[in-house]
Amino acid sequence: RECVRACVCTYVCACVRVCVRAGGCARPYNVCMVCAGLSLDSTPLPSQSMAFDADERELYVFGGTTGFVFTNDVSSYNMDDLCWSAVKHEQNSTSVVESPPPRYIHRVIPCQDCFFLFGGGTLKSALDEEDIYRFSYTTHTWSKHACIPDPVCGRPTARRAHAVAYNSRYSIICGGEFIAEDTPASYKDDVWRLDLPVTAFETLDDCSYRVPRPLPARWSKLPVTLKHPTQFHTAVLSESNCLCIFGGRVEVGSREDGTFDLKRVNDCYHIYVDVPPLQEMAWRCLNSSFPWLKHLPVDELRALGVPRLFLAGATRFS
Repeated sequence: RECVRACVCTYVCACVRVCVRAGGCARPYNVCMVCAGLSLDSTPLPSQSMAFDADERELYVFGGTTGFVFTNDVSSYNMDDLCWSAVKHEQNSTSVVESPPPRYIHRVIPCQDCFFLFGGGTLKSALDEEDIYRFSYTTHTWSKHACIPDPVCGRPTARRAHAVAYNSRYSIICGGEFIAEDTPASYKDDVWRLDLPVTAFETLDDCSYRVPRPLPARWSKLPVTLKHPTQFHTAVLSESNCLCIFGGRVEVGSREDGTFDLKRVNDCYHIYVDVPPLQEMAWRCLNSSFPWLKHLPVDELRALGVPRLFLAGATRFS
């Protein structure tokens, strides 16, 4: 098999014990690649800056650009047959929503049997959408969901090249780049929480049975910011509300025309987007007061009563 070439704007996803790499752009930077399986009949266009998500056996790829053309196609890669197939957008009586506009450097948020789409744009503009799109894995249909804005700050501005992180309860959107036809590009450092639409069950007055009731998505602007206005970074969110950010491109200095020079960074830092569990707060306070704790062997930490939850990280220093 041909060795994988070094490239940028590629994406990697874990899917049932398999790590899949798809797309990307190698030198020269208008040469795009795609991860092709054993069947080449429905291989998507070689692309970069697309977004994808996986369910149990399928890897779904949406959008991207060849460097000249922006797409809104959905393709799937079957992990059993190792082949690509084009996903046809089905429309029925309950879903008459057209596919989202073509875009690149967008992000998707997985949620049970679907993914939600946020942001992205084309070469000269970021798409400004009040509603969020949802793609169903089971019905292969798109739908749109209204979002309740933050009561003070409304909703996030249009952006591309942002980062999305999520845990089992909510999602975080942070940073990115705003650009429009008649407006110079600007980087963002804001952090937003998105509570995705879920189905709650409402008990009737007679308590005979429970009726499903959909709850809308909701935006909340958080009182924290990134270290710098950043784009092309990545982020992960822990169950203890800790957001970890790595890398990206930031603005440095300023020019006479109001634009900025750009610099790639390898910063790695974290911020808490909500109050962490009391146990974690106590452990961080203990490490701050006694920094030598992390150098103790694991057996001594266990004897001191350190919970098993924190011993896994301590093994790196023993």
